[in-house]
Amino acid sequence: MLFSQSVVPAIAVCLILMIFNLPVSSAQLLQREEAEYQLSLSFIPGQQSGKLTGTAKLTVLPGQRLSLTFPQMEVTGALLRDESGAESELLDIHDALILPAGKIRRTLFISYTKNVAGEADNLISPAGISLTSNWHPLPDQPMRFRVSATLPEKFSAITESDTFPLAQQGKTVRAVYEKPVTAIHFAAGPYTIHKRQVRENLFVHSMFFPEDAELADGYLLAATEYLNRYEREIGPYPYNHYVIVANRLPTGFGIPTFTLLGQTVLRLPFIKATSLGHEIVHSWFGNRVEVDYHAGNWCEGLTAFLADHAYRDEKGEGVADRNETLTRYLSYVAKDLAIPLRAFASASHSQAMAEAKRAVGYNRGALLFHELREKIGRQAFGDGLRLFYATNRDRKASWDDLRQSFAASAKTDLDTFFSERLERADIPDLAVEKVAITAAGNSSTLSFTLQQKTEKPFTLLVPIRIRTL
Repeated sequence: MLFSQSVVPAIAVCLILMIFNLPVSSAQLLQREEAEYQLSLSFIPGQQSGKLTGTAKLTVLPGQRLSLTFPQMEVTGALLRDESGAESELLDIHDALILPAGKIRRTLFISYTKNVAGEADNLISPAGISLTSNWHPLPDQPMRFRVSATLPEKFSAITESDTFPLAQQGKTVRAVYEKPVTAIHFAAGPYTIHKRQVRENLFVHSMFFPEDAELADGYLLAATEYLNRYEREIGPYPYNHYVIVANRLPTGFGIPTFTLLGQTVLRLPFIKATSLGHEIVHSWFGNRVEVDYHAGNWCEGLTAFLADHAYRDEKGEGVADRNETLTRYLSYVAKDLAIPLRAFASASHSQAMAEAKRAVGYNRGALLFHELREKIGRQAFGDGLRLFYATNRDRKASWDDLRQSFAASAKTDLDTFFSERLERADIPDLAVEKVAITAAGNSSTLSFTLQQKTEKPFTLLVPIRIRTL
């Protein structure tokens, strides 16, 4: 269904126009040559169920088709008008809306409500607000977001934004995010805010609940060290600020410009040394360089290697970590359920066979990058990593883009290496056989056969370590 005439309550349409029919400067008009999504929000927090009221204004450019979905929300009014001055058209919307491409600029106004009760991803309560999934109309193409939100008393908020703290006047906060995306996140609460300087023109901030304010200094110091580290390893931090945000819900999200960590998770003493760094790496990989999910998710394996594995390796526990990684993989991935690494797409716990799929994406993925570094050397690996980031910043990247970057830095063909590790569901099966020691005079000779039992052998570089007593 495209759109049709319908009876929409006049009060809803008037409200939409009153909110958005404001004077616009010529400079603002020039900026809107990109598709833009303006979102105005207000909240009614509740102990058991909270309510969100939203009004969206979307610009649809000439020649542009737009599709919107409205999962788990109620559309209360919709209006479409164009710049020709023709009469506005009332729309009847249910689960989705498709606007075919038109010849002139159009503006779509939508008002909606969402009741939140007992959701895993969303919360609207007197203790805090967290909106991370299916909470605003979802476009099928990236758009520039402008957000205005009226908050409960003594709340502060964060969303994807080019600046921080968000501009606030009274209870209303405003945010502008110039990088086009298809969805944003929003969190608010009675936060205490602290900050620490990372370098010139870059600060890291914390937004913790008052009862956890004493944790701020430790997190800010750790985040500063991680940001400095990964600027050296990958390239300049790709945003204007970084914020560590506490959530009443148990989350661990790496979001552009901030991470949203569950309050109970934040209190765990080891999180600063593990998960925080992992989420910060996602600023580069996953956020600024996006994942081409149709071609496989390379991001979680690379992030796990650069963060989780790297931290243990630097403590002399690299071999132990790789052994544990193999054990986790073999524990979750039965032979008849194994999938190729390229088939891994989602890290969501809600999917079928989640742990098995995550073991492929995180564990097998991390081991691929360890093996690659051993194959081409640390210098070429580091050069390839920086080349991949610089080449693919602000676009969706694939495993093939990774292969090309590392092949260029190592000046070698990596087609077979990546093809075997991405396309095959099986893994190498090695055995040492026919071990023998022969003595001759004052010397001894060790001999053995290294056999690959895999039906179709992999091309492998196998390190051999011999330890004598």
